[in-house]
Amino acid sequence: MKSVVLGGYYGFGNLGDELILKNIVLILKNLGFEHFYAISDDLDYSFSKHKAINFIKWNDYKTLNETVKNIDIAILGGGGLFQDYDRLDIYGLFENRLGVHIFSIIPILARIHKKPVAYLFNGVGPLFSEDSRKFTSYAYSISNFISVRDNKSRDILEGLGFNDIVVSIDPVFYSYENIIKKGKDKPIVGLSLRQWLDKRLQSQTVDAVAKFIKEFADKFDFTFVSFQDHDNYNSDTMIYKELLSRVDNIDLIQSKDYRLDEIEEIFGNFSFFIGMRFHSIILSLKYKIPFIAISYWNKVEGLLSELGLLSYCIDIQDTSGNTLTEKFLNIYNKKQQVLENIESSLSQINQRMYNGIEAFREFLTHISKKAEITLSNQVEVVTDHVLENYLNYKAIKPKHETQFYKNRYSHLQLDRILKRSNFKKIIFYPSPIYWDIPLFQRPHQLFREFSKRGYLVFFLTPEPELDHTNPIREINENLYLIKDVDLLYSLKDEEIILWISWTVFIFYRDLFKNCITIYDCIDELDVFPYYSPFSEIDHYKLLNSSDLVITTSSALLQEAKKIRNDAILAPNGVFIEDFVTYDDYIPEDMKQVLSKNRPIVGFYGLIAEWRIDYNLLNSVVEECKDYSFILIGPCDDSHKKIKPADNLFILGPKKYDDLKYYLKHFDVAIIPYKIDRITRSVFPVKLCEYLAAGKIVVSTTLPECKNFKSVLTSENQRDFSENIKKALSLKDSPDFINLSKKEAMQNTWQRRVDLIEDKIMSIGKNTKKKDFIDQKILIEEAKANVSLANALLVKNFKLFEDFKTAISDRDKTWLQLNRVIDEKEFIRTQLDSTKSQLDSTK
Repeated sequence: MKSVVLGGYYGFGNLGDELILKNIVLILKNLGFEHFYAISDDLDYSFSKHKAINFIKWNDYKTLNETVKNIDIAILGGGGLFQDYDRLDIYGLFENRLGVHIFSIIPILARIHKKPVAYLFNGVGPLFSEDSRKFTSYAYSISNFISVRDNKSRDILEGLGFNDIVVSIDPVFYSYENIIKKGKDKPIVGLSLRQWLDKRLQSQTVDAVAKFIKEFADKFDFTFVSFQDHDNYNSDTMIYKELLSRVDNIDLIQSKDYRLDEIEEIFGNFSFFIGMRFHSIILSLKYKIPFIAISYWNKVEGLLSELGLLSYCIDIQDTSGNTLTEKFLNIYNKKQQVLENIESSLSQINQRMYNGIEAFREFLTHISKKAEITLSNQVEVVTDHVLENYLNYKAIKPKHETQFYKNRYSHLQLDRILKRSNFKKIIFYPSPIYWDIPLFQRPHQLFREFSKRGYLVFFLTPEPELDHTNPIREINENLYLIKDVDLLYSLKDEEIILWISWTVFIFYRDLFKNCITIYDCIDELDVFPYYSPFSEIDHYKLLNSSDLVITTSSALLQEAKKIRNDAILAPNGVFIEDFVTYDDYIPEDMKQVLSKNRPIVGFYGLIAEWRIDYNLLNSVVEECKDYSFILIGPCDDSHKKIKPADNLFILGPKKYDDLKYYLKHFDVAIIPYKIDRITRSVFPVKLCEYLAAGKIVVSTTLPECKNFKSVLTSENQRDFSENIKKALSLKDSPDFINLSKKEAMQNTWQRRVDLIEDKIMSIGKNTKKKDFIDQKILIEEAKANVSLANALLVKNFKLFEDFKTAISDRDKTWLQLNRVIDEKEFIRTQLDSTKSQLDSTK
């Protein structure tokens, strides 16, 4: 990919859109593009702002057509291009006039010339009219890749039927200028106001800012930044003149017509900023300038809401009186805290920017490969059609014949996945839990992140019917559920990554002879189903012979290091973006809780006796009757031990994507776990999710929770109740909330995968596997078989059945044991008796 044509609101005198273009070009250069073309309304203006871009007049259709014909990809880049602020009607597409329609010219031409189309970092909406929705739906239907700058835009597009939308951020956040701070007699407050449709509100806002300037003229200098000077209707200079007339000859510098790098330097020298323009707020955030955003439409408010900075925003309707001054003093007097909040939001911004760019990079890597197999795909379409017709005759065809075509269809699907994916490595994960389980667990999150990074992941589901997998289901690009491992038989000689978290699946190493084995120790062994002494044996085998051993807690790491000194700690984490971005939606079952108008103490997760301390929970609920307690998650029968109470609400399991709508209403988040051998090794997945939402967490004395400064750990029921009360007193504390968010930022899934991926890359292709026959393993096997023999001798048939299940297909165990028990004649006698009895049961 070398050449690109860009469409956007370029050359219209809007500083924000020119900054968008500048940053998109920088991104594309870093992705290997060399030749850039872009539409413009004013060629002289555009050439004065940008170097190394070839501009074309937006209505020079002949030149546009020739350009699109010869480029590699067409891109609509950044800005709120599809919205109803301006008239958006379908017939406008055929009129030679300004409007949203001009942005569709490039993608339409690209599709005619069979060029790929990408929409990058766009904002969408509002879309009021039926015409606007139909037009936008058509415009996006011809794109091959879609990224948007906010969740609201994604929601609008999903409402129009689009999926696979990447939520990134505005591209102006991408690059930073090296700012030289200039010494000034007084700190500078930057200003950016715009004309607005409601002239009453416009005048009210100008009055409020003028009053503010006069009140603080002795302490600050003021600079007005013009972002739009294209015409009188949109000109910010008109507002500047109106403001200047109301400030009683106070110096008010206007900044306009600067180079793009100069305008960023101007922002970098502000001490505070008050602005309406969307990109003025972005520049304030980018250069860590405390600010007040005057929201005239939901795009400003939406951005700040997603970043957790909504408290720094004033609605344009609320600018009268002393509101502006009071807001300023509240923010300026807490400047250090505000800067920390901005710093925290920038971490999220950078992650979203990275996600957007990486997703687009992956898309680009597929384009060339897809072009090479166009003819192959056409053949596949015909083949699919034939096979699907066969499958439709299930009722009248012999069963074995239908199954043959099902298998053939499955392998065609796999071939297509392998052919179309430019992946780093293949990961095969035989899972003990199904994908659509009500609560997402560690495997879901790890493999979501690995798939984003270009790893092709096959997740073997134990419940294909619950996961709607027959035989392959795509979760997202590079992440697939499969019903049967036989599907991967063609990969048996490949160097795939075999990821094991349940010892039962050790036998898959016999299928994938050249695999890289990762053993992910996530819990104490007896937590897993079908636990037996053979689980311990397989555990030792995996510790000895895996290429990489991962543990999720300090206790598990300490135990693993007795055998594998190179084992690593990669605890559970959080996708920050999953828990800090949500709209005003309130689930129906939360409305009843909220109607009580009491502080809310919440928990979500598995509600089971081996995990939850029911005595503690019952006591705390009874003692804190003025609080509402909500429990969310799947329950086993033991939940009947929870005493009913008027202030207790058990809401059942919820989808992972819906948890944020409940969590945002928690005043305190709790982890009321038992403290025992099993839970001492637990790192709760929910912990970092709670913290990401800025919640104060109260927990029992779980060792992993004690490592977090923002968690209040409790020795007993009394401590737990007191800590809930303490947490309620801290719930609005910016310092404590920031500490929670900071600790969440240090524990993201992205960081976990960074560590694991680094270790994977350091594994040599010809790494010699350790001998499976380790003395400790054989001793454990001997113990297990002696236990089995004893069980038979005392006719403990239940134990016998458990062992019989565990020992199936383990003939090699008998051979190995002979090497270590020659001198133990009494064991040999019991063993022979055991084997003969087992043989008689076959």
